[in-house]
Amino acid sequence: MDNHEQDDNSALGSALTDLMTSLTVIFILLLVVYLNHSYQEVYKGSASRRERILEELTLSNIKVKKDKSDPLSIIFEVKDDELQFDTNKDVIKPKGQAYLKTFVPKLTASICSPKNINEIQALQIIGYTDSEGDDEHNLKLSQDRALSILKFGLNNSKLNNKHRECLLNLSSINGRGERNLLPIKSKPGKENKNLSRRVEFQIRVKSYEQIKQLQEGVLSKSK
Repeated sequence: MDNHEQDDNSALGSALTDLMTSLTVIFILLLVVYLNHSYQEVYKGSASRRERILEELTLSNIKVKKDKSDPLSIIFEVKDDELQFDTNKDVIKPKGQAYLKTFVPKLTASICSPKNINEIQALQIIGYTDSEGDDEHNLKLSQDRALSILKFGLNNSKLNNKHRECLLNLSSINGRGERNLLPIKSKPGKENKNLSRRVEFQIRVKSYEQIKQLQEGVLSKSK
């Protein structure tokens, strides 16, 4: 092979390399655009489901707000003194019992309704403690507080059998120990121990992928 042929082959190889590099870059850019579009669609779908459920809960006089850090979550706003616990205790106070007897049936009727039940992944009941005691003790105590709320809701809220079973299936308990301590409003950085001993509720809406899998499962069963 003479020098002229070698130069031609070298030029051809270089051109092919440049072409493949350009095609790879174009493919990557198209993939990024596609994934970004898909993410936006998933985000919008999840956000829209959350908005609808949030609006329905608000119309039922249940105080809720968006979780700014998670497009799939709804947080319940419980008044400062409604679900507090005594130090080192998991017993629900009379005021908390009265609150739950009203709150749990309204909440359950909404999340277990035919139009919502398939769009909700879980109702999370999250317990907390103040800063007293060691981590191991506080973790168990916070879990016990969440469990006491769930037990009371299931057994003392006058739920019918269908709603009771639905609430049991959707609910999960979680103990956070002394994480997320609440401050005294007038003194940021100083712990309000009464408010820190609490239980919070959070609804988790199903993602786009979970809804799609559910729909595909229903379609496959109908064939």
